[in-house]
Amino acid sequence: MLRQKSVEQGNTIVELEKSLAVEKRTNELNEREIHLQKKIIEVKEMEIQGLNRNFDQMKEVADRAVKLAEISKPSLSGPLLTTIGIVLAAIIVGIAL
Repeated sequence: MLRQKSVEQGNTIVELEKSLAVEKRTNELNEREIHLQKKIIEVKEMEIQGLNRNFDQMKEVADRAVKLAEISKPSLSGPLLTTIGIVLAAIIVGIAL
């Protein structure tokens, strides 16, 4: 009877050790997933910062284009209006990206 109890306890210990190993592996994988999620968030934040910088630069280009148009207002011609339209289209495309 004691031998049977001893064998059962030995089996239980082996099963618990296996279960513990599985849980440790699961925890490691969860930690890796959390680390990767943090990296993804960092990349997205960097992308947002880049887009904000791009938007600010495009605003500067638009301001310069408007100032240039105001300076050359008396002699507005077809090619100048086309150039301004192209610049504004580039700004809109840049913002959309």
